[in-house]
Amino acid sequence: MARVKHVFPVQEIAGSLVPKGTVFRKKNYRDSSGRVIAEGETESYIIKHPRNLKSKPYSTNELTTHNNFREVSLQTVEILRRPVERAGWELRWQQQLKHGEAGAPIDPRTGARRIYKRLDAFIRACLLRELKKPL
Repeated sequence: MARVKHVFPVQEIAGSLVPKGTVFRKKNYRDSSGRVIAEGETESYIIKHPRNLKSKPYSTNELTTHNNFREVSLQTVEILRRPVERAGWELRWQQQLKHGEAGAPIDPRTGARRIYKRLDAFIRACLLRELKKPL
């Protein structure tokens, strides 16, 4: 993905300007009250060769990763629907916004623990780490 620096008079672009053209996007990360807590960089990308799963199906490792992510995503949705359980995760997420959680991976750009700007992404990452831990 390319990084884009807009110049005057264009400040922001979202989507593609032409069909099947370059796609532009910028992520905004919000807290539970809807306030923007961080903004991602403007990105651009072109989808040149989408994967055809009929001609090239998932390998065993890819299928395992896909199924693990699916399972964890479903668990995350269930957690977010339960107010009591969600409150515990929100507290943990708010704490890691100040300084990364101890089990979080190291961000190669900063050299510090990764900070998740979205609650659902934080829960999913924590559950995936638990799932990948050796028994």
